[in-house]
Amino acid sequence: MLTTKVDQYPMKHFMRIFLFFYFLAFGLLHQLSAEENQTAFLSLKGFLGKEKLSQYKTTLDSLPQTSPILVLEIDSMSGDLGQVLDFAKTIYELKKLKQLSVIVYIHDNALGPSAILPFLADELYCSLYVSWGDIPLSTDNALPPNILRNRV
Repeated sequence: MLTTKVDQYPMKHFMRIFLFFYFLAFGLLHQLSAEENQTAFLSLKGFLGKEKLSQYKTTLDSLPQTSPILVLEIDSMSGDLGQVLDFAKTIYELKKLKQLSVIVYIHDNALGPSAILPFLADELYCSLYVSWGDIPLSTDNALPPNILRNRV
């Protein structure tokens, strides 16, 4: 049986609404158990530049010492590659030092420099249709692959 875009359109909205409420409930459950684990929620949307990432780093610095949880929602197609790599290193250090648990939800796009962040995830979720990859996309001064490998 052939389906048309009209048939699939309501299902796409249903999935978005379902995922929204699912992650809303997920966030509420973790807030209710804030005494045991502190959860930080960061929404990485749009251009990921120095100003935005420095705000997120201050949030990461305020995480508790014992088993914190970090939830990243990613919907980005551009950013400063060097800054995002430094941000990823900060998350990786916290994973090793504080046993940080990282949950990543890719909303629609994780393109450009933001594509590196889902590789840090302990749990990875995504919306129904996702574009993920091409790390040096839309960067002004893209690094050669050999230097990029050394920085990661």
